[in-house]
Amino acid sequence: MAAVEQHQDISARFLEQAEIELRSGDLLQASEKAWGAVAHYVKSVAADRGWPNETHRDVNRNARKLITVTDEPELNTVRLSAVNGLHQNFYEDWFDKDTVVDNVAAARALLAALREAADRLSASRG
Repeated sequence: MAAVEQHQDISARFLEQAEIELRSGDLLQASEKAWGAVAHYVKSVAADRGWPNETHRDVNRNARKLITVTDEPELNTVRLSAVNGLHQNFYEDWFDKDTVVDNVAAARALLAALREAADRLSASRG
């Protein structure tokens, strides 16, 4: 499986796993899986477009590139911050359940916006 498809598959599996972990009450795993879903989706776009794709900084920069193409860049920037907070929460365990639920929802919405942005970039590529 090519890198693009592999990252997309992992992204979908991680988002589903985040929902399962939320229902079971494992907020730490739900946090990391939601963050991972977004990170892997961004990595799929980066792999497809030849963007740098090795570090957390690359993931964030590439997500920001995609966000500029979305209909609501300001809202999606806030969503990206919420998702990055989930990654920190995995290590720090500082979010309560409501915050994790809200931030996982932000991850879901951000993924939808990033998919649309990637489609737009692909269409403009020719």
